[in-house]
Amino acid sequence: MKKIAKVLLSRIVIVGVLILLQAAFLVVAIWRLSEEFVYLQPILIVLSGLCAVWVISKDDNPAYKIPWILIVMALPIFGGLFYVFFGNNKVPRALRGRVSEIYDKTKDELIANRVVTEE
Repeated sequence: MKKIAKVLLSRIVIVGVLILLQAAFLVVAIWRLSEEFVYLQPILIVLSGLCAVWVISKDDNPAYKIPWILIVMALPIFGGLFYVFFGNNKVPRALRGRVSEIYDKTKDELIANRVVTEE
């Protein structure tokens, strides 16, 4: 019983449940808005179509593009919004700077150990 309680109260489970609740809230909110406001549904469908075209035209890994296209096209009312909110896979500028600094500091050691070849 303690193991089950420990797993259910773990940080990962709590965060996962909260994310699912947020996603459910977003789906219900968009669904209600699309039922109440007749003009919102065509706008969301056009947004989904534009997102699908955007994903197809990007020069990314196909393993990243195909699931997003499926989500956007299978859920046209809110698939485009999901992509707009969650589809950004770019690394933030601050993190890129930190990685670059660490690479510059350890480059000589990495080359000495033949982990990285010189450019």
